[in-house]
Amino acid sequence: MGTINYSVITFIILVMVIFPIPVLFLDFLLLINLVFSFLLLLDVCFSKKRGDYSLFANFLIVFTIVNLSINIVITRHILTLGEDFFDIVIRSAVLPLTGLKSDWLTGILVILIVLAAIYLFFIRKIINRMFRITSFYNQQVKQEKTQEIEAQYYTRVITEEEASDRKDNLASAFDFFGTLEDAIRLLSLYEKFRLVFIFLNSAGGYFIGTRIKNETANDAFINYISLAIGSGVLSLVCGIFLAAAINVFAGRVKTLYP
Repeated sequence: MGTINYSVITFIILVMVIFPIPVLFLDFLLLINLVFSFLLLLDVCFSKKRGDYSLFANFLIVFTIVNLSINIVITRHILTLGEDFFDIVIRSAVLPLTGLKSDWLTGILVILIVLAAIYLFFIRKIINRMFRITSFYNQQVKQEKTQEIEAQYYTRVITEEEASDRKDNLASAFDFFGTLEDAIRLLSLYEKFRLVFIFLNSAGGYFIGTRIKNETANDAFINYISLAIGSGVLSLVCGIFLAAAINVFAGRVKTLYP
């Protein structure tokens, strides 16, 4: 299966955060992010063996960190460029708002309510479910399996070499659950930051638009709210794909790791 080179990924992320990213390249990253999250869901759905999931936790960590970096880049573009930030992918996510005209506020409120509902009743629920599973395996199951191996060794059911091999296999399996638990914690933290980014893009943008760029309150509100919602919708779509992948894996844990 190979391994993930975290040093290369860290370098790429630092470059994204520190140096200006062209809008066209940002569009490319957003599309790649959407495609990758969907492919990860498909891979999890069609994987049947334990070995097929060996890098699942690592992919979750990489995906979360990359998404966080992309959100930082988007926020920087929105707050510095404002209405000049013509990102095709982000603005396409809020195209329905362009036809609302005088009723745009209702549309914005509806989208915000839908985003909050999806987050609270779908993504958070799945993350909490996966966290309970990883905690159960890392604490209760690990202890029970270790005691079982030791009991078999002391009663001479297995040899010392067999006991050592079983403990090594057990440690390998629970290393995976340890990494997965870290990945879920990181993902849970990122999901909270997702809402912070939406608020920062809208409220911070509104302040910059009205106080620094001398835009009218109405224009600044519509412009920055649209950009904030557009980025939030794209981020949430990736989150839905990822949460669905986690949910599929959670349903197969007992079969893969009896």
